Amino acid sequence: MAIEGLEGYIHASSQNINALAVNLPKALARGEIAAAMNMLPPFFAAIPYDIQLKDERYYQTIIHLIFRMLGLYCRSEVRIAAGRIDTLVETKNYVYCFEFKLNGDAEEALAQIDNKDYLLPGQESGKGLVKVGVSFDYQKRNIREWKAVRVKRPVLTGDD
Repeated sequence: MAIEGLEGYIHASSQNINALAVNLPKALARGEIAAAMNMLPPFFAAIPYDIQLKDERYYQTIIHLIFRMLGLYCRSEVRIAAGRIDTLVETKNYVYCFEFKLNGDAEEALAQIDNKDYLLPGQESGKGLVKVGVSFDYQKRNIREWKAVRVKRPVLTGDD
């Protein structure tokens, strides 16, 4: 099985990798962002320190690859009118907008999602919208903190 081959690269058991492969997509599909995010730190912790890079895009790439390898519909560096969304993940019922910061904080990431209206294009989907700010700590080489907020759709009128 292809997943078992990952053990040689990240020093994790196939049992742990298989649990991630099954449980993370299910959690996102159910809107359980906390469960999904709490599965990621052990994955990062298993990556050898000497192959990691001190770059936000490195962490973004790892998350993108995890999501794609688990069969999630994931796009990164999504260009919209106001800028580029770090990563979008769509399930049957949810659109997750991820903004990443290296040595920043999750609040700063959430503020960027708001300030640039990153979720505005997702409103037409009719799905639940979730913004997720993720901060990485290069010294620990892992997720420092994350925060998620479910977004209520504004009612737009011609009077605005």
